[in-house]
Amino acid sequence: PAAVARERRGRATVEAMAESAERRRIEQELRHALSQDGFVLHYQPRILLASGATIGGEALIRWPHRRRGMVAPGLFMPVAERSTLSTHIGRWVIRNACAEAATWPGQALVSVNISARHLMDGALLGHLGEALLESGLSGERFELEIPETALLEPSDDVLLALAVARDLGIGIVLDNFGIGLASLTALRRLPVTGVKL
Repeated sequence: PAAVARERRGRATVEAMAESAERRRIEQELRHALSQDGFVLHYQPRILLASGATIGGEALIRWPHRRRGMVAPGLFMPVAERSTLSTHIGRWVIRNACAEAATWPGQALVSVNISARHLMDGALLGHLGEALLESGLSGERFELEIPETALLEPSDDVLLALAVARDLGIGIVLDNFGIGLASLTALRRLPVTGVKL
C-alpha cells in the first residue's frame, strides 16, 4: 500500500512535469509565431436574418502550426492566458482585423473576441486607438466581444475603458451571456451595446 501510494505520487509528479514542459514549449512557439506574424484570421459571417444580407464578420484567430496543423484558439489561448502573451495576441488580432475590415465594402462590421486578461491589463484602449488610426476604420464598424465572466465583478478601470471605447463608437458585446450567471440587473450598469447567448 505505501509503495503503491509512492508510485502514484511519482507518476503524478512526472505527468505534471511533462505538462509544464509542454506548456513552456507551446508558449515559446507562440512567441515565435507572434514575432513572425504567424497567425491567420478567419471570419465567421454575420447575417441579418430578415434579409440574408451579410453585415460583417467575427474575426477568429487560427495558428497554422507545422506539426499540429491549423490550431484553434481553444487549444493555445489557455497557455497564452498564463502570461502576457494573450494581450500581445489580442493586439495582433485587433490590428489585423481592423486593417482587413477597412478594405471591406460599405459599412460592414468586424467583431473581435478579447481575453479577460487583455481587458484587465490596461493596454486595450491603446491597442484599439492604434489599430483604428492605422487602418482608418471608424469605431462604429468595430465591436469588442468580451467574455461575460470578465465582467462579473469589473474594476472601475475596466468600466472606464469600456465607456471610453463606447464613446469612440465601438460596440461592446457581452459574449456567452448566461454562462457566468450575470443578472439582467447587473447588465444595466455595464456599458454594453449587445449580448450573445
